[in-house]
Amino acid sequence: GGGRVTLRELLLEYGWRSLLAAALLLAAWLWRHTIRLGPIRPAPSRSTATCLSHLEDSGAFLWRQKLIGALLAAPRRAVLLAAARKSLPAGDDALIPLLAARAGLPEERVHAALNDDSPDTADGRQTIRRMADLQTIQQSL
Repeated sequence: GGGRVTLRELLLEYGWRSLLAAALLLAAWLWRHTIRLGPIRPAPSRSTATCLSHLEDSGAFLWRQKLIGALLAAPRRAVLLAAARKSLPAGDDALIPLLAARAGLPEERVHAALNDDSPDTADGRQTIRRMADLQTIQQSL
């Protein structure tokens, strides 16, 4: 046998670089996919993030559909419920001046916050102002 060459000899002589690269890739893949030993960290709570994400998506949808009234319905209802708990008179004629005085806002803005569902400008300033006014009114109650 001097003319006989084995596969092992060929690989060691000519293919050692390829074998080394394959071994390193296999080691890196195993390192990445094996389970690590050590303390298990609890999974981060996603309930808060999920709720905020849902609210943001719902608000964006209502905005795109130009449903300003639906967007402001809950804060308006909260203001009216708080006013009823304080035994303030129902009806815009008597309620709006009282709410304006308590919140320190002009009556026109209180009326708009409670009743105006007109389409907003492209940047949403009117809706943002109405929402802020509703929050101010609710905090004043």
